[in-house]
Amino acid sequence: MAANSMSLFMINGLQDLMHFIKRAYLAGFTQWFILEVRKPNVIGNLIKNTTVETSVLWAFEEDILSRNWLDWLTAHTSFLKPLHRYEGVMTIFSDRLNFGGADKRTHKEVSLDIYKYQIEQLYLGFDEAFNAMETRSLGLTWLPLRLTFMQDTNEKKLYIITNYHLGWSDNKDYFEFLKNWTIN
Repeated sequence: MAANSMSLFMINGLQDLMHFIKRAYLAGFTQWFILEVRKPNVIGNLIKNTTVETSVLWAFEEDILSRNWLDWLTAHTSFLKPLHRYEGVMTIFSDRLNFGGADKRTHKEVSLDIYKYQIEQLYLGFDEAFNAMETRSLGLTWLPLRLTFMQDTNEKKLYIITNYHLGWSDNKDYFEFLKNWTIN
């Protein structure tokens, strides 16, 4: 190959990376390569399924506002989970979200369905109720995902943290996924 030729590679995973390295080696590293490295599109792949499930921590606005000093301390202790009242699984169906799990205060099972038509707003970030001081990382590694919805005639705010693990969350990915889900 000529030294001024160019190839485009899209790296989607380890197999693609190995293929690229092999091509570069065979070309004697004299060819220009344009690399586009893509994060695995987990959420995009999930859209094809009829339901999507993820682990989730959640709390209502009133839970956040009524938290006590021990709740705050626990949320700021290493290797413990951020501020939440409920823990379980969020299942995304074509017409609704289902939150199923346990209330950590009462130790009872809970289930909450929020239908697509009830959702008023999705918001990724901090607000007056759930501010950066409520997190150990001050928002550097994850942001809360707020879901504002109507229940009867009342507006409710639900803060969710998806797939939390060692200080990281998938909230940005699920924010994008839920934005698309609400309009389809």
